[in-house]
Amino acid sequence: MDGSLSGRAIREEKILVSNDTEDDPRVNKEACRLVGIRSMIVVPLVHQVKTIGVLKAHSSVPSAFSEADARTLELVAALLASAISKSMEFDEKHNLVSSLQASQIKLKQAKEDADRNNQTKSNFLANMSHEVRTPINGIVGITDLLLESELSTDQRELGETIKRSA
Repeated sequence: MDGSLSGRAIREEKILVSNDTEDDPRVNKEACRLVGIRSMIVVPLVHQVKTIGVLKAHSSVPSAFSEADARTLELVAALLASAISKSMEFDEKHNLVSSLQASQIKLKQAKEDADRNNQTKSNFLANMSHEVRTPINGIVGITDLLLESELSTDQRELGETIKRSA
């Protein structure tokens, strides 16, 4: 864009008209000759103080554009800039919604994983509780039988300690 009328229109943020590219030092004469351009209007597409492109009209005839043509292109450029901007905003919102949906799916999966892990933990604890409780009940029962027999004072204290611990 350096050295072009389009680049200059973007930098200056204003409509630029070249009535004759052969006499205008702002344009690349060789490039204009290659494609047969003798006059042009370049209108920056500005939306919310941001230049998002240019609208360019050109002709093979010098001084082909009037002031009315420039104003018309300015109106068209404003409408075009607004439409492009709305499209860009739509894309941004669409991307945001897609990102939120992806996050929602990940959160749902994480919740399902957490629920599954919680159920696994609960099953493990229930099994372990059963596995520990059964032998302890056996120890308590045998200790009760032991305490009903004749024991020395030391043996009885040890038996009571076993029962309380179990």
